[in-house]
Amino acid sequence: SLRSMNRSPGMNASRNDTAILLVNGILSDGKQSVDRFRPLLHDHFAVVDFRYPWTGPIMAGFRKFQLRHGRMLANRALQLNRQGLTRLSVIAHSFGSVVTFRSMFEPGVHFENVFLFNGAIEDNYPWPPEGFKRLVNFHDARDFALTAGSILPGHVFGNMGKTGYSGRPPDSRIENFPIEGPANGLRHSVAFRPGRIEYYAEIIRSVMAGEPIAA
Repeated sequence: SLRSMNRSPGMNASRNDTAILLVNGILSDGKQSVDRFRPLLHDHFAVVDFRYPWTGPIMAGFRKFQLRHGRMLANRALQLNRQGLTRLSVIAHSFGSVVTFRSMFEPGVHFENVFLFNGAIEDNYPWPPEGFKRLVNFHDARDFALTAGSILPGHVFGNMGKTGYSGRPPDSRIENFPIEGPANGLRHSVAFRPGRIEYYAEIIRSVMAGEPIAA
């Protein structure tokens, strides 16, 4: 069953009703990003890959397309709820943040925790009041991919994953947390690199346990 999937018998930091959904971004199957959290978290929680289909940037820019994929994630979340996994959280990368955001407007969808990495979504969107309990926005001011995307004609992806969340009035459920590391490459996936991802996995485990993020 899903409640026993990816679990080890000796785990003691989990609940049988808890799971994390992995939502990758565009131009990706998640293997180089969110999927790398699986071996670091599966001893603590059921880890479920949403299997967001490979998507290009043009189609992703259409609101109709975003809404359809948001419904797909919502349906998957509600399916897991019916199977006993009632305390769902999400780890989303890049455009996966948009899909997660859209899913929250579907009836009955609620996430305990949302972890966004390099979110390609507007930094001032009003997030649904019933969509989640807590959101940690991991952002990188040196994310070149988001910087380059912002100068493209017809660019529709926001900079929450670069500048942090800045909605007005502030949403007390949302915490900004900077991604650090060497300034090389596009930096759009630096948090998933070996030697760094373990650090963020520990933060995720702490948040899932209801603890504050250590400075």
